[in-house]
Amino acid sequence: MKMRKFLEKFEKLENNIFKYIYLIIIINNMKENKLHSQQLRRYSKDIYGTDDKPRVSIFRSARHIYVQVINDRLAKTILSISSLSKEIQLYSTNKSKSDISYMVGQKLIQKALAMGIRHFVFDRNEYKFQGRIESFMKGANDKLKVKGYPLEITENNVTDKKFN
Repeated sequence: MKMRKFLEKFEKLENNIFKYIYLIIIINNMKENKLHSQQLRRYSKDIYGTDDKPRVSIFRSARHIYVQVINDRLAKTILSISSLSKEIQLYSTNKSKSDISYMVGQKLIQKALAMGIRHFVFDRNEYKFQGRIESFMKGANDKLKVKGYPLEITENNVTDKKFN
């Protein structure tokens, strides 16, 4: 599909110089996409959720934050919550995105503790540990500390490798 669109645009260009420049831009984008996918694979190869320690995967869009608790052995999502859920939106009026992320972290831990899950492996995907990702973790850790549980959310835990 993408190749067909590329060829259509490429054929419409009349000047050979523009065709050459367009071709260089497309090749560079393809290289960047390949490097990005290699970096993601390298990062996520050590992060694996089990029955005892499910993986907490986080996705951040421009406005919202989405979190899932995943058991990779069964390939099932155990629990999911986002800033769009009703329980978060009731209290999120006139609050910053970081404050909402903090509330999402607390609500996730509250639901996970109700299901009997206390230990997690944190998967931040390609996002840096700052801003909304950091405030989500602070909210989750604060909720765990209030409940009296030891801090057990780890980012890269060597014992949770697939082949270990």
